[in-house]
Amino acid sequence: RHTRYWRDWSSDVCSSDLQVGSLSAPGIARWDGTSWSALGTGVTGGANLVEAVATDATGNVYVGGFFTTAGGNPAADVAKWNPSTNTWSSLGPGLNNDVRALAVDSSGVVYAGGDFTSTDGAGGPTLSHIAKWNGSSWAPLGAGTNNTVRALTIDATGALYAGGDFTAAGGSPAYRVAKWDGSSWSPLGPGVTNSVYALAPAPVAGVYAGGAFDQTNGGSPVTLNGVGRWDGSSWSALGSGVTPNRIVYALAADSTRGVYAAGTFYTAGRSEEHTSELQSRQYLVCRLLLEKK
Repeated sequence: RHTRYWRDWSSDVCSSDLQVGSLSAPGIARWDGTSWSALGTGVTGGANLVEAVATDATGNVYVGGFFTTAGGNPAADVAKWNPSTNTWSSLGPGLNNDVRALAVDSSGVVYAGGDFTSTDGAGGPTLSHIAKWNGSSWAPLGAGTNNTVRALTIDATGALYAGGDFTAAGGSPAYRVAKWDGSSWSPLGPGVTNSVYALAPAPVAGVYAGGAFDQTNGGSPVTLNGVGRWDGSSWSALGSGVTPNRIVYALAADSTRGVYAAGTFYTAGRSEEHTSELQSRQYLVCRLLLEKK
């Protein structure tokens, strides 16, 4: 059912056979500020792998990844945890390949992105790497994308942004990042030159993107070095970005117009020659403070 590359997930928190202290918590666990707890019997099967987590306004938890059961019941790569009843449920038939990103809008609609191309099983709708769940069924977002979706986020206006490995969205060119306005896809200018792994909404307009890219795509490129901002009309760098040829895997924005970036880099906004003491670190989390305009 799955055609996928493999990565060593042994050090990831959302991973197969997760154990926190003496607590068995397959795939996912919850920290309440004092202690860890399992979400029932968790997710199992496949690689027992959770790659994405999102919550809705009522506290329901949605997980996506590479698994076949949730709470001991069939659930193909995506499932819902209800904390009021402490139960897992499937989202219809599920999806036919890895779910790598999830987002939930203010109406409770769940968006999923990944390697999948349809629902699980024969005869499902064409979903092309991105789909929405309305509580009863899966539906495509136009023509979707032509390759893997690795990141999703929703801005203050309710627009959905998708990032990943694709070069087209809705059947038109869109290089690794695109916007869905509820009815159609649009590119974010020229896009970027390599995969987008992370997205976060910008505080005023647009979106932050992180990944394996070094600059915008096409003519007159803007140097980004792994992280940049789209303001709705153009791309801009966040200082000098991070260590060239490294990857930003995660982003989070705060209310002070700061954004946190994490990945395989060891410098941010500075030259390598002044940071030799950091070169022995494989991962570094930093905060890039943006000047208030």
